[in-house]
Amino acid sequence: MQVTDLYIYPIKSCRGIQLSQAEVTPKGLLWDREMMLVDGKGKFITQREYPQLATVSIRMTGDNFSLKTSQDSLTFQPNFTGEKRAVQIWESHTIAIDQGDEIAEWFEKILDIPCRLVRQSPDYPRPANPRYAGNDHTPVSFADGYPILLTNTASLEDLN
Repeated sequence: MQVTDLYIYPIKSCRGIQLSQAEVTPKGLLWDREMMLVDGKGKFITQREYPQLATVSIRMTGDNFSLKTSQDSLTFQPNFTGEKRAVQIWESHTIAIDQGDEIAEWFEKILDIPCRLVRQSPDYPRPANPRYAGNDHTPVSFADGYPILLTNTASLEDLN
């Protein structure tokens, strides 16, 4: 097998960042799906319901993240000091760290719904689904199910 493209998605469902190399951590690639948007009840929000998330590009510069759409931009620094929030991603329930009002309001304008950006808390690891990953409590980010997701070129060409 040969890896032809490597992407991370720091905010679940926003545009990915293409990399030439990545650091592998126990829960996946560094920064991959470390953050996600949730609604007022703490349930995760994705492109499946809000395709406009695909217009949000992300650039990482040091500790800062720059977000951009065709109409607006915002730079912020992810942190571990915000309010803790109960969140749900699929059947998983965990605690995440709110990233503040400014970025929440920025995404609310894009999605036209109340929402919050949260970061995965190191104090509340999310285990991969044991139905698929076994019972070894493999940690996973806010990815749909596994620490690292792969696809092949033929499948992507067929999808496109």
